[in-house]
Amino acid sequence: MIINFDLASTPEYTGSANALLPSGQYVVTMVSERDEINRAGTGRKLTPTYCVYEGEYKGQAFSENINYENENKDSERIARSQLKSLGVACGKPVYEDTSELLNIPFIVETVQEEGKDGKLRTVIKRYLPYSGQARQTQVAPTQSPPLNAVPPQQQAYAAPQYPPQPAQNYAPPQQPQQYQQPQQYQQPSQAAATDAPFWRN
Repeated sequence: MIINFDLASTPEYTGSANALLPSGQYVVTMVSERDEINRAGTGRKLTPTYCVYEGEYKGQAFSENINYENENKDSERIARSQLKSLGVACGKPVYEDTSELLNIPFIVETVQEEGKDGKLRTVIKRYLPYSGQARQTQVAPTQSPPLNAVPPQQQAYAAPQYPPQPAQNYAPPQQPQQYQQPQQYQQPSQAAATDAPFWRN
């Protein structure tokens, strides 16, 4: 859709209707848009389609109608404020075409309200910028190992180092003495026996 009005002087939007989410804040992106004549044929409306970017409802799509040209000047003023707030939330306070806002994450704040038909509907109250800090986690930088580093599981086993023991003088064991066989007992000779003195009483 081509912006054919002064967006720089248009105030931001403070409330809207016709979204399909429970009350809360949701990170969304505008994934498509449709610009057409309104049902009464008295003006034009933009119907952007949003998709939840993260969280429990990630992937759920919903849309709303922005009546940027309308015979009711209050409705027209509100719709143009919506377009201004959409640009601010997407980081583009002034833009020439709403296609510039496609696929840029931002936040919608919603509440539940009862419509004229008695059914609850989700109303977008605000469009807010999205910093990305709720989704990303800062990780401390780590130093990369050198290219020739060996992984811990492949490193060779290193034997534990023990303190040196004091040196001791080595004495070889003594050899056992050679076994000597006892001399065989010899009977005294007969001559020796007769030479002995013979005592009588």
